[in-house]
Amino acid sequence: MHGRCGDVEAAREAYESYAKDELGCTSMFAAYVQNHKFGRALGLFRRMQLEGIKPNKVTFLSALDACSNTGDASQAKTVHGCVVDAGYETDHEIGNARISMYGKCGSLEQARKLFDMKTYKDVLTWTGMAGAYARNKEETQGLKLFKEMQLNGIKPNKVAFVVALDACANSGSSFVLSQGRRLHEQVSESGLERDTAVGNCLINMYVSCGSLKDARTQLEKMENQKNLTSWNTMVCGLARSSGHEEQALDLISLMDLEGVAPDVITFSSALEACASTAALARGQMIHARIVESGDALDLHTNLVLGTCLVNLYGKCGSPGRARQVFEEIRSSGDTVLWNAMIGAYTRHGRVGEAVELFQALVVEGVAPDKVTFVSILAGFCHGCHQQEEAAAAEHFLLMNEFMVKPGAEHFTCLIDLLARKGRLLEAEELLKAMPFQPQGINLVSLLAACKRYQEVERAESTAEFIMKLDPTQAPAYVLLSDVYAAAA
Repeated sequence: MHGRCGDVEAAREAYESYAKDELGCTSMFAAYVQNHKFGRALGLFRRMQLEGIKPNKVTFLSALDACSNTGDASQAKTVHGCVVDAGYETDHEIGNARISMYGKCGSLEQARKLFDMKTYKDVLTWTGMAGAYARNKEETQGLKLFKEMQLNGIKPNKVAFVVALDACANSGSSFVLSQGRRLHEQVSESGLERDTAVGNCLINMYVSCGSLKDARTQLEKMENQKNLTSWNTMVCGLARSSGHEEQALDLISLMDLEGVAPDVITFSSALEACASTAALARGQMIHARIVESGDALDLHTNLVLGTCLVNLYGKCGSPGRARQVFEEIRSSGDTVLWNAMIGAYTRHGRVGEAVELFQALVVEGVAPDKVTFVSILAGFCHGCHQQEEAAAAEHFLLMNEFMVKPGAEHFTCLIDLLARKGRLLEAEELLKAMPFQPQGINLVSLLAACKRYQEVERAESTAEFIMKLDPTQAPAYVLLSDVYAAAA
């Protein structure tokens, strides 16, 4: 009873005060799993083994569920071995649970092996295997299995449709969109189109595949069945799609009219839309609403919102206001928050303040990441910091100290800076020394610098290199002709 009511400690005390038999262990195990105490559940499973208490079918199902949620492949194999030893290997329900468990633990090969061994497969068996594929980024195989299930005369249920639609969403391509539309037809035929869970998956699938019109139509079809997740999925999709940010903000206004209270996800998407369109006034209104919400949306406990606000003010030309928000939550901040503030400074050419903030970040024990260094290096490229080349090189070398592996974007910043400063030989040498194939932007940047400094021979060799990589790079031809014209 205590476990079902969420009082795990009371359940444990009751369990400890009575004899540790099979029934008591099974009840305690179920209480742990129901209350998401998966590590403690597996600890109890090991204790049962040591005390010679044999798990029953219910215990095994709970243990498999616990392994699924922890994603611990090693523990999964241990529980699997106990299942076999206890004679439950051919049990249908436990077989389905094992397939699902291995899928969630990333052991796709083992999940498929168990699936193929089963002589009887119901809709849960097929769905479990299809879900295992989708969860491990094998969405095409998951959709193929969904189709195969129907060819074998198994009718998909609500869970099967959710798995298939999520697979389409995770693929997120126009090719998969056609499959998603066929799934939508089947959903309609099954009478599940207005089901909240399935309807939300349809919205998400259309958003992920770039069909915002279809997503909006599905949202409207759901009428009273839509919930906050339905609205948030649509708002988020619009906010992140260029040219649709205003629609995202309008949809939030519609939510207000329908009496749906926005949450962290809603406000984060709204702030993202405002930042993308430099809609400072609307962003400030949303900030005011967040403040009015009080503890429910406290920026210290909702760092995502705080980071979005820093990003908003930084992109809307108010780095000072961004700094005020940053200071309010600085003590609770993570690398993402610091990156937003550093980016706000470098975006406005305030490189000195960005560097000072970077130094403070290090002192306060916050670990810089790839984005941190991209912001700093980009700042040196476009700012007015004295001795940019030396400072950029210093920060480039610092990446090794913080175990951040330089990526193409970091090399791009440094090459661009050297080229802008007329140090073309060094830029070219760095370009050739990169552990990546040079990108068009690196080469075009170097070629533009060759024009500026009338380096004809280097321009010719750079242009030739560009043509070999990408013969369709039209800017290279234009820039090379400009180099000749400037030299003449």
